[in-house]
Amino acid sequence: MMANHQAHAQTFQLLRPVSNLQASSSSAPRMTALASASTPRRQSPDPHSKHEHNQNMTASKRHALALLSTIILASVIAYLTLTPPRLEASYDLLSDKAYHVIAFAALIFPGALLYLRSLIWLIPAALVFGAAIELVQPLVGRSAEMADFAADIIGVACGLILGLTMRRWWFQPRRGHKPRAAPVKASR
Repeated sequence: MMANHQAHAQTFQLLRPVSNLQASSSSAPRMTALASASTPRRQSPDPHSKHEHNQNMTASKRHALALLSTIILASVIAYLTLTPPRLEASYDLLSDKAYHVIAFAALIFPGALLYLRSLIWLIPAALVFGAAIELVQPLVGRSAEMADFAADIIGVACGLILGLTMRRWWFQPRRGHKPRAAPVKASR
């Protein structure tokens, strides 16, 4: 019982206000020795930080989706343009140039819609990719044509225009809807 009483007395002394460790101020609350020695001071959660975190997560998911879809589309384009031609290809609904335009528009579209910063490197990479395809095609039994590369350039431009137009429509606030004001932080 005596040991238990001594433990409580030591705890009481730790909880005593410490006046020597902090400058005294009439409006500032005094910290206790226990609070200053054992636990860091916790700040109240900021209501903005969770919202910003959710926005960043949304942006990072959009970026990942844009990059993943671009990689998958580039792989499909490489496979379709670098495999030996099919015999029944002469009965296709669209011309070869239309397929190039569609393929390269689809390649640029996810970056233009979801990840604008990627366009800095994605557009030149798509153009180099199109030129490389035309250089490698004779090695796999296909013909290289400058008209195909021109169709690739047109496709990049179409994908860029379509993606940026969709982005403006998709991610901009609608008319008549006012954005919610951020909550004001209470000063301490």
